[in-house]
Amino acid sequence: MSRQFLYSALGVFSPRDELAVSVRFHFLHELGSSRGYLLGIGDRELIWKLYTSTLFGETLSYSHSGSYVILFEDRIYAAGGHCYAMKDKKWLEVTRLSKSKLSVAGGWLVVSAEKLGAGEVRRLEKLVVENPVPELAAKLIGEEERIPVALAAIRSRVTVNWLRGSRAMWCATDRGRVRKNNEDGVLCLSLRASEEGLSSKYRLLAVADGAGGHGQGEIASRETLQEVAYRTGEAVILGGSLERVEQVQGIVSLANERVLHAKQVRRSNMASTLTMILSADEDLFIAHVGDSRAYYINQDNIEQLTEDHKYVEELVKKGVITRQQARVHPQRNIITSALGMPQPRVDVAHYPRFYVPGARLLVCSDGLSDLLEDWEIHQIAMRTIAPNQAASQLVKAANRKGGHDNISVALDFFL
Repeated sequence: MSRQFLYSALGVFSPRDELAVSVRFHFLHELGSSRGYLLGIGDRELIWKLYTSTLFGETLSYSHSGSYVILFEDRIYAAGGHCYAMKDKKWLEVTRLSKSKLSVAGGWLVVSAEKLGAGEVRRLEKLVVENPVPELAAKLIGEEERIPVALAAIRSRVTVNWLRGSRAMWCATDRGRVRKNNEDGVLCLSLRASEEGLSSKYRLLAVADGAGGHGQGEIASRETLQEVAYRTGEAVILGGSLERVEQVQGIVSLANERVLHAKQVRRSNMASTLTMILSADEDLFIAHVGDSRAYYINQDNIEQLTEDHKYVEELVKKGVITRQQARVHPQRNIITSALGMPQPRVDVAHYPRFYVPGARLLVCSDGLSDLLEDWEIHQIAMRTIAPNQAASQLVKAANRKGGHDNISVALDFFL
């Protein structure tokens, strides 16, 4: 028997002018963490309100037309229209159940623009059994029934053959062994959208390492990641696409404005790094400020995709010190650019048509990269096909080497 894996993924397809979206997010932060899903079908205004309600806790009005379901920490938070869940091999109409009593820790969620009859539900069940990858199942259902659908497989069991060509992401953060609080924040976000037969998919990894002391670093990193998530959704849902370098640069600029505003209001010296990898269909964008890092990892190699904005990096480039000397230099913690500065240095790179089966993408705070050599990161990342296992092992390895700083990682695996 083939080995089975627990697999979570999204699918969406709309053959009509209604916008269908599926969102999965994982936000980890000292000031509040959240994990969940949003599936929605309707006009752009509805979808945008659903998105901001899901990610930022904004009040959601239940008077809107459309279909949607919001899942927090495996429990249904809100649902409207035509929503279905498959649990224990049974299909349930979510909007007819007490939402406070419905948990979806494993199975499928389906949102449809129209009510599904008994025969349609049976066909739906057959399709997801025969095609357990949501992206494929959504297209087959949408084309066959000619209705918009959004799907999520949540810890669904699949064999490794179905994982080929898919992707899996995970993030983790830890205080380390020395610090009393965690000023890091980390975000994984997957967003799929479809309208009039055209579909797009976006995946975001982001790490923010706050600084400022007295709780101000946590505020800076939280404000940074919330702005990145907000502007990413705004560009895709309200603007229709996120595919230009200028758009990515704009997101970072707005995140800086938000940190500057928080800094002014609180009269503090708060600041934050930001390193993010945005996958837009087949293109890859990397935006970077500070000394967090982005890596590309494959079977044979590990490549740092960002340049540290640090004083010691300038010394290395000038040949004054070596890379190994930079690791122990007394001024190794001085950064030369960060959000919260009036005009920070922002590096943005674009890699078109980027897809390499078996590769890994990693963003991390310096609490990881300062303690682990690149070869150690490579070895751990390539040891497993499960990003949650790799994330946990990377954090543990950094802690074994002293854990002198907060440690944060976000990973995206090409399977």
